[in-house]
Amino acid sequence: MVQHLVMPAALISIGSNLGNRQSAIDNAIAQLRGHAHIQNVVLSSLHESEAIGGPAGQDVFLNAAALLKTTLPASELLGALQQIENDSKRTREIRWAARTLDLDIALYDDQIVESELLTIPHPRMVSRKFVLQPAVEVAANMVNPQTGWTLEDHLIHLNQAAREYVVIAASENDKFQLQNAISENPATESCQLTFAVAQAGFDLPEIPDSTRLVIIVSPEVRQLCSPITNVPCSLPWIYVTNSTTSVDEILAAIQASQ
Repeated sequence: MVQHLVMPAALISIGSNLGNRQSAIDNAIAQLRGHAHIQNVVLSSLHESEAIGGPAGQDVFLNAAALLKTTLPASELLGALQQIENDSKRTREIRWAARTLDLDIALYDDQIVESELLTIPHPRMVSRKFVLQPAVEVAANMVNPQTGWTLEDHLIHLNQAAREYVVIAASENDKFQLQNAISENPATESCQLTFAVAQAGFDLPEIPDSTRLVIIVSPEVRQLCSPITNVPCSLPWIYVTNSTTSVDEILAAIQASQ
C-alpha cells in the first residue's frame, strides 16, 4: 500500500515597497514553487497599502499571501524565506524601513512557536488588515491556534468592530505618557481610547465584542494580567507590543487595523 505523506500547510505574508514590487513578488513565488521541499503554492491577488510606522516618505506597499505545503520544519522554512529575501537584496538596518521583499510565516499548521528567531502565529497578524485581506483569499478557513478563530473571523472582526481600543500600560506614569501621546495623534481622532494600568493579579476589564483591539503594552505587562492573556493573542482581539512605552508601535497597530 502506498502511503501518502501528509505535508504541513504554511501561510506566508508577502510585502514589497521598494524597487520593482511586482517583480520581487513574482520572483519569490517562482523560487517557492521551484523549491524541492515545497508544493502547491497558491498566491492571492495583490493589494496596495500605505506604509505604517518606520521612516517617513516610504512608497506604497504591494501585499499578498501564499498558502503552500512543505516538508520543511518551520525553522527551516524561515531560513528558505530569508534566503529569498537576501536574493532580492533585502536589508534590515532600520525597523519598518522600506524593503524590496518581506516574507513572514503567518501560520504553520496548528503550531505555536515562540523562540528568539521565530514567533508563530505571527504576533501582529490579527491586528493587520493588509495581512488578513490577502490571507483570507487563499486560507479563509485556516485557524489561528491561539484564538480558535479562522482568518476570515479575524478579518470580519476588524471590518465590523467599532473603532474602540483599550491600551493596558505597566504603570500610572506609562499610562499618562501614552495617553497624552496617542490621544493627541491625528491617526486616533476618530477612535475611542480607554487606558488602564496592569498590576499583579490584574484582571482585564470586561471587553465588549465591539472592541476592535486590546493593546497590552509589552510581554512583561501581559504576565501581570489574568491567565487568559498568557499567550499573545489568547483573546481574538488582543495584541501585545514589543516594548513598554512604544507609542509608534501602538499607533501602527491602530492604523493597521482600520
